[in-house]
Amino acid sequence: MENHRQKLSKELEGYRAGYTQCLNESNIKFSWLHQEQAIAIKETFASLSRLQLSLGEFTSPIQTLSKDPEEQSAFYQNKYDKVVSDYSSAMDSWFPRRLFFIFKEIDMNPEIEKLMTKCKKTLIDYKKAIKIRESEQYDKAEESFQDFKTILEKLQKRFADILN
Repeated sequence: MENHRQKLSKELEGYRAGYTQCLNESNIKFSWLHQEQAIAIKETFASLSRLQLSLGEFTSPIQTLSKDPEEQSAFYQNKYDKVVSDYSSAMDSWFPRRLFFIFKEIDMNPEIEKLMTKCKKTLIDYKKAIKIRESEQYDKAEESFQDFKTILEKLQKRFADILN
């Protein structure tokens, strides 16, 4: 009887060791996934924040402009190009990592898509406002930019909750 108990005890230890190894491997994979997710969130949020800054600079009502139309045009084109560059960087950061923005049952990708759409709308509205010099068009651009900021603030809170 004692031999049988020792044999079962050794067998049980073998199973325990196997399960412990599987658990450790699973924890390593899970830890790696969370680390990659944290990196994706950090880098994507940083690029979205840079986009907000450049979009805010582009749409800022307080800008010193030259009286020369060519200089004005070059000024706005430089600001526009910066927004487009930051938009591309944000897309490059987020789009290939979309999988990392699905948390449990919450998919944050539609919110990020909405944010990127608001950026495009703001650009279009403001560029049109510059061209036609109509206050109603400036108001549309400002409203789009405020929507952009609101969405980004919500995303920031969600990202912080996920990372904490």
